Amino acid sequence: MARSRLLDAFDHDPLGAEALEQLALSFPLISYEAGFLNALERAGGAFDAAGVRSAAARMALEQARQRVQMLDESVAVTCYFRAMEFLEGEPESPEHAQAMGALSFTEMAEGHVEGARWSLHEARAISRRVASPGMEAMAVQGLAHIAAIEGDRSEVLPLVDEAAALALRPGVEPIHAGYVYCAVISICRSLCGWGRATEWTNMSTRYCERESIGG
Repeated sequence: MARSRLLDAFDHDPLGAEALEQLALSFPLISYEAGFLNALERAGGAFDAAGVRSAAARMALEQARQRVQMLDESVAVTCYFRAMEFLEGEPESPEHAQAMGALSFTEMAEGHVEGARWSLHEARAISRRVASPGMEAMAVQGLAHIAAIEGDRSEVLPLVDEAAALALRPGVEPIHAGYVYCAVISICRSLCGWGRATEWTNMSTRYCERESIGG
């Protein structure tokens, strides 16, 4: 219902930056990729025009993450550097942690595992300083991914549990909770951790019910 009303306004009347962001974050729930990117771009422009630079950076970083998943690497890099321009001179915020997490993707893609690990640890530290469990969850699941690649089962399982627990805290955006949940289940599958996967699936179902999300 809320998305339908926002869509009607999106088509006929200008929306504010916050409403555009909420509209953007609803699109992944229905797998509408083009709508997600369009709304992110418009929200970023609106935040920029309003002088809310950290929020404009957040929109650019979400675009970068989506473009990485679409294998649009050049576009993703452009979005990342635009976000860094917005963050220059800004007080430390969750967006700084988000930027370090985004950097780790590039470093992993280039084979710089230690660089990616350092970026994720930095993202985790910033997230704790600014009290952002969503960004901390994203960073921890990245560290779990590295541990899984390296075959360090003693390290990966505690990180998986920590990431999942952080992602399901109240106030974490569904898009980030969903991203971490998918990563956790992927790692559990690779380790044949079916019991752990079931436990976190049950917890995620409760999260969806709490947040009124259909699946």
